[in-house]
Amino acid sequence: MAYPVFIDQNNVITEAGKQVIEFVEAQFVEADVNNNLQVLNRLSGPIAEYYANVYKLHAISRERWLKDLRQSAENAYDILKYV
Repeated sequence: MAYPVFIDQNNVITEAGKQVIEFVEAQFVEADVNNNLQVLNRLSGPIAEYYANVYKLHAISRERWLKDLRQSAENAYDILKYV
């Protein structure tokens, strides 16, 4: 399966990258609003990784996650396409 480009050569997030980020971050709303750890426990690996490293700790940027952790972004893209 060929995946779309998530981040271009200028490190700008593409439309496909924006879709992945929006989908991934939407998974955290219930966890943050209701302090619901069960939601976090149900997260798949790539989404849990994003939650910890990008969303909460700000250890890496969205752009870096899309570029350097492309396999995680591809896995999240697969999940997005099936929901």
